[in-house]
Amino acid sequence: MRASVGDASLVCKEIPIVASAVDYRILSQQSHGQRMGTRGGGFVDCVLSAAQPINYMVSVQSIVVPLGFFVNKDVTAKTCSSSAAANKGLQCVTDADCGGTAGSCASATLDNVSRPMVVNIFSGSAWYWTDFGAGFNSKPITACLRHAGAGTHSTLDYAVMNPLWGASLAVNESASEPTMWFNDSSADEMKCINGISGAIGYADADQLTGTGAATYPNVAAVKYQGYEPKRVNIRNGLYDAWSFHMLYFDTYYAPYFSNGVYRYIFNKLNDYVNNPNNISLSSLEASANYWAPRDEMVYMKGVDWYYPVYCGASKPVAP
Repeated sequence: MRASVGDASLVCKEIPIVASAVDYRILSQQSHGQRMGTRGGGFVDCVLSAAQPINYMVSVQSIVVPLGFFVNKDVTAKTCSSSAAANKGLQCVTDADCGGTAGSCASATLDNVSRPMVVNIFSGSAWYWTDFGAGFNSKPITACLRHAGAGTHSTLDYAVMNPLWGASLAVNESASEPTMWFNDSSADEMKCINGISGAIGYADADQLTGTGAATYPNVAAVKYQGYEPKRVNIRNGLYDAWSFHMLYFDTYYAPYFSNGVYRYIFNKLNDYVNNPNNISLSSLEASANYWAPRDEMVYMKGVDWYYPVYCGASKPVAP
């Protein structure tokens, strides 16, 4: 806590218990551009190197929070509808591609992105939506990204892009193809998607819950690899674009460790957030449909840069 000069009521205190949106070791990206993309705010250079392990730091994986993908509703693709005589659900350009039934090649807002699409867009390799097929509209792709230091940005990097078998995230702002805009906050990024035709971005998956849909009327949530970023899909291994919230306890300061009070609080916090019964689907908190407590996870990963594998839930939840 920072005290102002002459203010005796404020003092500095060590905080032995902290929470992080992601494992601090994956905050290792860089970005260069305006603070709020097309809305300006001043040019910033954000450069983070991977943090080294902290001595005497106790950490536990906490609740799982999914990354969601969002597009401007002007991003459309043509597919063969259920009335098609052939190729139902596949990309098309004319009714002839769907067997000739009038109106069977229908255009609608994009509702799903694949990993190859995401990797090629956010690395800057894909410039136009038609790079994914003639059935897409011909708009230039605008990639709306968070600045380095954001949990969603590092989750995208480690859980989706994964340079070892994908590609590296773009790091520089660009006003022309490939168009890239970095944003300081989730709200700024959602405004980027909402305000630019052809835009795509990512954020915590529950961004359009509550007042979000009214705040960003031009934005649509899309599936990733055919699945929504919902709690049931995450725990059952159908959705893998997620990271753990982390709880950290610094045992370096002997008084905090020896008296046991802070460790007790740490354990109680950990037990509470990882109990599925404490995040009820009947809760008024819309995020309950998206966040998955660790103890109900059927598929887990040891750290955020590993791939989820079957482990079986310690506190199973159906379905």
